[in-house]
This record gives sequence, structure tokens and C-alpha cells, in this order.
Amino acid sequence: MVVVEIAALGPLEIRGQAATLSPRDRTVLCALALTAGHVMSAERLADALWGESAPPSWHKVVPGCVMRLRRLLGTEAIETMTPGYRLTVVPEDIDLFRFERLLGRGRELLLLGEPERAGYALDEALGLWRGAPLSDLGDWEPGRIEADRLDELHLQAQECRIEAALRSGRAVEMIADAHRRVAEAPLRERRWALLAQAQYQAGQQAQALRTLRRARSVLASELGLDPGADLLALEAAILRQDPALDIRSADVTAAADCPWPGLVPYGISDVDSFFGRDREITECLDRLATTRILVITGPSGSGKSSLVRAGLAARFARGGHPVVITPGADPLAAVGPEPLPAGELLVVDQAEELFTLTTDPDARSQFLARLIRHHDRGPLVMVLRADRVGDLAAFPDFARLAERELYLLGPLTDAGLRAAIEGPARQAGLLLEPGLVDLLVRDVEGEPGALPLLSHVLQRTWQSREGRILTVAGYRASGGIRGSVAQAAEQLYQSLAPTQQGQLRHLLLRLVSTTDDNDAVRIRVPRPMLAGDRDRERLLEVLTDARLVTIDRDSVELSHECLARVWPRLRGWLDDDVEGRRILRHLAGAAQTWDGMGRVDSELYRGVRLSQALAWAENNDPDLTATERDFLAAAGRAREADIRAAEQAAHARARNRRRGRLIAGATTALLVVALVAAFVAVRQQQARDAADLAALISDANRVDDASRSATGLDQALLYAVQAVRVHDAPETRNTLLALLSQHPDLIRSVRTGPVQSLETTPDGTGIVVGTDTSTDVYDVAGDRLDHYHHLAAGSSAAEVSPDNRKIVLVASSSSGFAEASAALSAKVVDAATGADEPLTLPGVAGHWVYGADVSYSGDGRRLAAYAGSSDLIGLRASDLRRRVG
Repeated sequence: MVVVEIAALGPLEIRGQAATLSPRDRTVLCALALTAGHVMSAERLADALWGESAPPSWHKVVPGCVMRLRRLLGTEAIETMTPGYRLTVVPEDIDLFRFERLLGRGRELLLLGEPERAGYALDEALGLWRGAPLSDLGDWEPGRIEADRLDELHLQAQECRIEAALRSGRAVEMIADAHRRVAEAPLRERRWALLAQAQYQAGQQAQALRTLRRARSVLASELGLDPGADLLALEAAILRQDPALDIRSADVTAAADCPWPGLVPYGISDVDSFFGRDREITECLDRLATTRILVITGPSGSGKSSLVRAGLAARFARGGHPVVITPGADPLAAVGPEPLPAGELLVVDQAEELFTLTTDPDARSQFLARLIRHHDRGPLVMVLRADRVGDLAAFPDFARLAERELYLLGPLTDAGLRAAIEGPARQAGLLLEPGLVDLLVRDVEGEPGALPLLSHVLQRTWQSREGRILTVAGYRASGGIRGSVAQAAEQLYQSLAPTQQGQLRHLLLRLVSTTDDNDAVRIRVPRPMLAGDRDRERLLEVLTDARLVTIDRDSVELSHECLARVWPRLRGWLDDDVEGRRILRHLAGAAQTWDGMGRVDSELYRGVRLSQALAWAENNDPDLTATERDFLAAAGRAREADIRAAEQAAHARARNRRRGRLIAGATTALLVVALVAAFVAVRQQQARDAADLAALISDANRVDDASRSATGLDQALLYAVQAVRVHDAPETRNTLLALLSQHPDLIRSVRTGPVQSLETTPDGTGIVVGTDTSTDVYDVAGDRLDHYHHLAAGSSAAEVSPDNRKIVLVASSSSGFAEASAALSAKVVDAATGADEPLTLPGVAGHWVYGADVSYSGDGRRLAAYAGSSDLIGLRASDLRRRVG
């Protein structure tokens, strides 16, 4: 069913606004509204539009009207069904049907002897009338018949309203209204009777008799009829002053139940007593009709839950079965595995529990994913406390969906507060002492969490009422807006025995947690975790009767977290033992899981957690359930068993260690013998190495001496070079350098740019010189260095392959070697032809090569290179199976 309010008791209105429709569209909508929920044929719609003179194109005009109405009401508002169309709007949302329901309720309450409540229902019914009903169907006979019927019901409602007021003892104030009703319809005998009865009850007996005589005269002159039996009987009763006519001293009783729910939110069944949010309900329904999703947010105590339950879900309940859930610690279990039927409303109330009670991130993601899937099938409403809206950002898919229709629920306006106070009172037949409403509105202004506090103080004031009057004195005695909750809770606490007080403390601490900002958050707890014995069951019943907690079939929760904010004792308990409450919450959940899984040892506490829980239980003597006590006892026994097993294992290890020591002793003895032998062998090898080194040095010294004593320069140089080769030491080097310095003509030089690299070829015939601008190979086979050939641009390093055929060059600047369109950091050059190719070893290509770490293997088959980049530096060693030289 679609939720769209249509008003036809006067000019046609849709969602509280005048319908901007063509006359034909208004006629079609009014005709469909008469049979809401049932199919009306296209022929009947054509008859409503043109009567018996429908044009040939009517079969096109009627669908056109329906199409335009769907654009206005929503595509699902009108269904095409054989043989015509069906308006799917809930009948209760059409004022024609709502008027009849309220009129019937008023008559029923009159028969039950509840005139005050009947008067309220009749006032609601009469308030729906704004003018002539079904004015757009005046040319259609069925429409005229229905309008005449509604007019008659309207007259009856006016008369019932006067009767309800008279039975409530308000005759004086109704005399003027009764005169007006007689003037509007002077031929209706009941109106004359009500006027005469009002006058008599107001002490105007003579005027009552004159009214009856006037009624006789009008009926005779207009209709030629005598008065009916009811008028005659009333006249006789007035003449004999029948006591049954005087109800001024009658005891008018109010409803036996308090019309305000206290700290508990309004539910779906409380729709008739929910007041003050008409504008917000209309806005939310309009948004849902457009986008099918709504995220209602606001501070705690702003009335979010009451709005969605008694305001939105109750509207959908008229034609469907809305589902209201709260995530709790297991949101996937709350939403269930099966999707709701298409079109049904899903309400997620207290969605902040998804972030305060649910600890599994995957469960949060899966839960929100299911909500997204439901949105594809039907409307979705989420209720989220304002301080938790930012947590949705961690789930982008749902956040994008939610941001489209985020509805911030503000505090009730002055008029809304008055309606929330006066509406339920009038409906229940209660009277409010003058000044009480003004006092309540003034005190509640600016109070955080005002609505549950207001509802609670009204409930307490109702308990102190005088007859059916709520008094200012009763309000002050309750403690006022803030004090009433604390006073009620404290009175309950003081009325308990000391042992029950301790149980109450432990019970309430299980139902409340605190956020990082130390704000109280209520927790829904499975009932078996709290009601483990008869004493706890009785205590839960006491708390429920006081409206401090609510109990459903499976769980228990605090009525509202404002209790922790305004009751100092509970606030103190929360501040006293933060760590203890954390241990208790974890213990309760672990014990429940252990019990549910058949009390297996694998679910028991171990280690540090068990030690903390046992120490806390010993020091604080908490009021644990039987399951929790069994859980700790089983965990303690398991720990003792583990200790015994560990001791036995330690004894076994000790035996093994003794056996091992014996084996190790024998092994050690053998090892000492081996070490002594090895030591002797090492010392002998060291002696041999020292002797070899001494012989080498001796040979080098002899060659060095020979170079000094040689008569020929060439012979002296050969001896000096050989001495360095035999033993490269400062003494042999000094001899070679001295010879060269004595004969400068042996040294050849050539001028180049600043040298970046210098590398000799393995065969000693050439020198590869790299400067900033050029890389050249100089031939040193002859006596001069002026013969060379150019290889490439400047390089910072060079590596020559063992066979002298290939030379690896590394660029000397960050611009590299300009090769085609790319700058290379290293390349391989053919020493004979000068042809080159990029260095493309695996792991090197594309990175800068460092020349100091480019080296050929001894056989020339492998090449290692170090490459790095600004964000990655590391040794990149390929297997170098590719032959590069």
C-alpha cells in the first residue's frame, strides 16, 4: 500500500495541499478514492467524467488521466488491473474513510459511558470537514448519492458531539452551539431536543420548555406534523423534573490507563495518542514516497523512535506489515536471512547500536549491504543518533544512499509541545489545571532529551491527579522535568531490601554502557542473562512496573538512556567501576556462548583474562547468574587441570634433561678430544702459512734487492715490477716509484677533460678513459699515447670483458646516453667497431645503473649490475644467462 493523504471532504487536497489538477484528473481521483483498494472499471470512470455522452476517445483520455495522477501520487499509487484501475492508497489516509471510522468510534464510546473520549473522537472527525464533500463528482449520480450520505453522517456527528458534551457536564458552554445547529437544520427533531436538554441542565427550565414549543410550531408549519415521541417524552420529563435529566453532579470518570508512556517510546499501537509531530510526519512520508529511503537523525531524547514507530510505521501498518528492528550485538540475526516482501517498510531503530554494540566489522558491512538490497524492494527508514552519523562514512555504498535523504529531527515547537500534552489528556478524558501546560512548556524548553522526560513527568503527575484533573501541585511533587525520573528511580531503590539494592545495581550496570565521551548508552541484554532465578525475575517485574526498563519476549533494556544522565546514583555507579563493567559484559557474553554451545572447554577463559575475571569476582563479590558462576568455576577447574598437566610435563622434561646431561657428558668428552686434535691441526697449518709468507717476503726482498743492484734500467724495472707482484707492500712499491721518478722519460701523458673513469684492458694493450664529454680507448702498445679511437659520449665508469671485445659504459650525467627517443644510463659497446646496444639485463632495464657496481665474471659469460631509482634502491641481480661478451 502507498501512503498518500487524500482529502475530499471539501476542495480536493493531496498531502495537505490544494491539488493542482485539471477537472478531469480531479474527477478520476475522487472516483477512485470512493472505492480505494478495489478495482473500478475504465467504463465507470468514463461515466463519472461524461455520463452517457462519453466521446469516442474516452478509452485514451482515461489512461491519460491515470498517467498524470501516477506522476503526482507515485507510480505504485494506481494499479492497472482487469477491468480497470485500483487506488492502492491506504483507506485510512483518505479523509472520507477516516471520518467514518472516527464517527463510529465516538458513538461506541458514548455507548460505553466515556463521553469525554467520545467527544475527542468526534472533534477529530468534524475537524476533517472543510466544505461540501466530493464536489468534483456533482454531475455523477453515484457521486451525488455518496455526497448526500456523507452530509447526513456529518449532521449526525454534530449532534453526537453535543450529546457527548452534555454527558460530560458541559451544558452551559454547549447552549450556543446547540442554537447554531438548530438554525442550520430546523427540521431535525434531535437538535431541538439537545438544545432543550442543554438549557434544562444549565438551570434554564423555562427556556427549555419554550424551545420545545417552538419545535412543535416549526414542524407543524413546515411539515404539518406533530413532534415525535422523543420530543414529547423529553417535555414530560422536564415538566416533572425527572432526575435522570440532570447529570451536573454525575461522576465523569477518565480512562483508567495513563495516556503518556513515560520513558518508553510510543509504539505502532499508540498512533491515536501520538501528538505534536504532524508536520514532521507529512514531510517524512513525502520523502519516502519519492526516494524510498530516510535516515532520521537527532540527539538522544528528541523523539526519533516515537516518530518512526507511532508516526511512520503506524501509517504503513494500515495496509501492510512494517518491520521494526534494532541491530544490537548481532545485526545479521536482527534483520534475518530472508528478505521482506516487496513494498513492505523496514525500520532500523537505534542504528547507533551498529557502532556501539556490534564489534564485528564484517557483520556491520553485511548488515548495511542487506539494507541496500531491501531498498531496491521497499521503503527503508533508519533512526541514527546525531553523534553517530559520521560513522556511516566508513561504508561508502550506504553513505551515498543515505545522504540523499538525511532528515534532522529538531525539538518540538511550542505548539507541538502543547499538543503532546493536551492531546492525550483530552483523549483520555483528563483535565489540565490552568497554568500547568504553560509551566511544562517553560520547564522543558532547552532541556536535553526533553521528550522522554516530559512524558515521564506527565505520567508521574497523572499518578498524583485529583479525580481527573492533573494539577500544578502534582507536577511539583513529582520533582519537575529533570527531577521526576531521578525521584522515581531513587524511591524505587530506597523501597528495596539491602540485598535487592545490590541486585538492582548489578542489573542496571548490565544494561548501560558508556562511550569514549562517557555518554551513557543502553544495551539490550538477553533475558536469560539477567533472570537466572526467582529473585531476579521479581526485581525485573518491579522495574518494568516502574517503567524504568522494558521487557519483550527475548530481551531486556533500559527504557531510556536519560535515566543514567539524570539519576545521580546510577551515574555514580557507572563512574565507579569502569573496568569491572567491561569485565562483566565480556563475562556475561562468554558464559552465554559457552552455555549455548554445550559447555565445551574450548570456550572457557584462559590465561590473563581468566586471572582478571577471578580477581575481580573475588574482590567485588558481583551478583552473577548461575550460568556465569558455573562458567568461572569450570574455567578455574580447567586451569587447575592445565597446571597439573604442566607439572607432569615439567617432571618429564626434568627426566629427559638428566638423560640428556649423561649423553651430553659423553658427547662433550668426545668433542674435547676432537677440538684438541683440530686445534693442533690449525696451529700446524698456521705455522705452515707463516713459513710460506716468510718465504714469499724473502723472495720479494731478494727481487727488490736485485732491482737496486741491477746495472741495466730495463733489468731493474723488471725486478721492481716482479717484486710488487710477489709481495705488494710499501717497500716494493717505493722501489718501483723511485725508479720511475729517476727516469721521467719513461712516463707518457696526454691531456684530456676531467677524468671520470679509467680502466685498462685485460690484455694490457689499452686504456679506456671516460670524461664528462667523451669516452676513448688509448693504445699503449707503442711508445706514444696519441693514438686512440672514440667510443661514446662521456661516461662515469667502464668495465671491459675478459676477452677485450665488449665494454660496458655507464653514463656520466642524469640525461644518460641519448639513444633514439630514450635516455639510457648504461650500454654495451663493441671495442672493435664502436657499435653499441642498451644494457637490458633482467631487473636493470628502466632503472639507473651505478657504474661502480658493474662487473664481468671471470669467464665473461655473466655480468652483474646495481640499479636503483628515486623510490626503489636495491641490488638487482639477474641470473645473467644471456651471453654479453
